[in-house]
Amino acid sequence: MQRIPRTVGVSLAMALSLTFFLSGCGPEPIDVTCNQSVEDLQATQKSQENLYVVRCPANCSDGSLWGTDVYTTDSSICTAARHAGLMGQEGGEAEIEILPGRKSYEGSMRNGVRTGDWPEYKSSFTVR
Repeated sequence: MQRIPRTVGVSLAMALSLTFFLSGCGPEPIDVTCNQSVEDLQATQKSQENLYVVRCPANCSDGSLWGTDVYTTDSSICTAARHAGLMGQEGGEAEIEILPGRKSYEGSMRNGVRTGDWPEYKSSFTVR
């Protein structure tokens, strides 16, 4: 019978423990309202981060939304998540990343949500 060196066994056990530990860790989701924008969210937070994890309630699809894949930061976070196909009528969690503004935003129809075109805006976000 071949023996595994103790250091390999310990390293493997540590790696598995760390993976298990990290899989449940991460930022606590921030509860947002259906029409809350990234700008609204940032105004309520103590620090200005580039990444947030949010939790949307059910039945969010009517908020104002400009852009496709990249949205203006005055757009509804939860409506953007629905448009991107990340959640359905039941709501759920999404990660948002703040990006620099763009010269223009093109609207589209996806997942039952229509977005509008918009000219240049100061900042943007994506959802994933």
